[in-house]
Amino acid sequence: MLISGGDMFANGPVIYRYDLATSTWSAAKYAFGSGGRRFRQPAVWTGSELITWGGRGSNAMDLDNGERYNPLSDQCKDVKQFGESRSDHTAVWSNERMVVWGGSHDGAARATGAIYDPIYDQWSPMSNIGTPSARATHTAIAAGDKMIVWGGRNGLNYFADGGIFDVAGNTWQPLPDAGLLSPRYAHTAIWTNKEMIVWGGRGQGFLNDSARYNPATQAWTLLPATNAPEARTHHTAVWTGTEMLIWGGLEGNTASASGARYHRDSNTWTPMTEQNAPSARWSHSAVWANDRMLVFGGNDADRSFNDLSQYRPGPPPSPQVFGDGFE
Repeated sequence: MLISGGDMFANGPVIYRYDLATSTWSAAKYAFGSGGRRFRQPAVWTGSELITWGGRGSNAMDLDNGERYNPLSDQCKDVKQFGESRSDHTAVWSNERMVVWGGSHDGAARATGAIYDPIYDQWSPMSNIGTPSARATHTAIAAGDKMIVWGGRNGLNYFADGGIFDVAGNTWQPLPDAGLLSPRYAHTAIWTNKEMIVWGGRGQGFLNDSARYNPATQAWTLLPATNAPEARTHHTAVWTGTEMLIWGGLEGNTASASGARYHRDSNTWTPMTEQNAPSARWSHSAVWANDRMLVFGGNDADRSFNDLSQYRPGPPPSPQVFGDGFE
């Protein structure tokens, strides 16, 4: 697992590496591109490199640069500038390209994006025909050779629509508001290799409803509410291959240490145990690694965290056990 950036990185290395096999951390030795430290930036994994672009720097100004980090060589290269700085945008890896879209530039939401080719270190413009309206704090997921954008906000305007971008064809297809989910931002979205699942976020209050979208049939399906997590935002969602795991986040003004598992085949929620769970937090990171979810960092009202915990679901409906936390 690679950890990059964050708003507490005033000093120290930009990138840290965690080895799951040995349970050890190491600082990347040469992970210093010219872009410097940043936060509120997305990152993509290409299969061999971690690419970060944009976000905000130590002076809280939006950035128009990025880095490519190769963990095998422990080397970092600069990413060519795009031409417009931004933060709170999204980035996905699709069709051997990084696709960047939306976000905020000097406080104004954007409806533009670009496609980055790491082989040639070149950006190419995305089509603006049929693009979703300008927004930030939306979600974007890679669905094969396409990117699906949904939700987000532009000032006090919240959205329940989006668009589907064909990376190879450089074309947009609208994703209209189906009326099942209310407009929202700071939600999560995951891809199951067949469907996009949207959960939670904030709109007219904190939300805990969810729906699945199948791009092949263009159909939305609501998820059940029984045993779903409490309404929240700034949580994490990961896909295990059979289940979506929701954990942590901000429930109103209170950090959460709870979560739940959504099993796609049975269409049911199962609460996650809170025994040995990490401290309540929001804006943390979570990834699925082999047979477990790794949870790192985050904040509560008083502090930021740098601990890591692991969660092994086990086959439902057996009890779930969090592994020991460690720093």
